[in-house]
Amino acid sequence: MHLQLSFFSDHNVSELSEDTLFKDSPAHEVMTHLGFDSFTNYNWACSVNIDKDFCDVLTDMKNLSDTYAEWEVSYCPNVTVGWDNNVRFHRFIPGVMKNNTPENFEKALLWAKDYIDTHPKVPKLITINSWNEWTETSYLEPDDLYGYGYLESIRKVFKND
Repeated sequence: MHLQLSFFSDHNVSELSEDTLFKDSPAHEVMTHLGFDSFTNYNWACSVNIDKDFCDVLTDMKNLSDTYAEWEVSYCPNVTVGWDNNVRFHRFIPGVMKNNTPENFEKALLWAKDYIDTHPKVPKLITINSWNEWTETSYLEPDDLYGYGYLESIRKVFKND
């Protein structure tokens, strides 16, 4: 059995609860102690500032993955389709990823594939956020704007694997 943690952020566990065995422990130490084999990001919005262009957010995720690669528990990359959850609110909420096109999504998939191919101890596992988070503008399902574009990007990158 392989245990993977879906990681929300790299904050200390003490931010989750004041009454914890792991108070003031960095998350990567807690993951190791609890015996997780790998971890991934829940999505990019929980890991880096996403209020910018998709490709700039991708660069930030690449840089963050360099830090994660130094941790004892293996990092399996996450690719996030996009982010804009303003449909949920009556007023504008900052934090909107721009230019999350299928072409840019494909660049992120290529990065994630390269990451697992060049880190031999990492399981061949990539998570994608998300299949149908329409209220977060993070969905793979076909739509009127890009059709099957996101799904075609996945096929293009992984068709021979």
